Amino acid sequence: MDPVSRKSEILIETLYGKEDFAIGPSGAYFMGSGSILYVFDPDRTYQKWMPVFDLSIFGLQNITRLAINEKNQIAIVDQKT
Repeated sequence: MDPVSRKSEILIETLYGKEDFAIGPSGAYFMGSGSILYVFDPDRTYQKWMPVFDLSIFGLQNITRLAINEKNQIAIVDQKT
């Protein structure tokens, strides 16, 4: 959303069934689905969510929330079933 014009546009659809994302300092968007962390960078030529890392090796299976700080450190919440 442009804060001046108050107009918004869709950059990319979220991953299926997901709505939470975090924006890193570089402007890249991050989402989690299952155990996979995905990234979308609107400045890159590929315009889709790209898998970054499978976090199942750390026991994560259902990523529900993300937060990224200005140092590019990420916090991930995993919902256990």
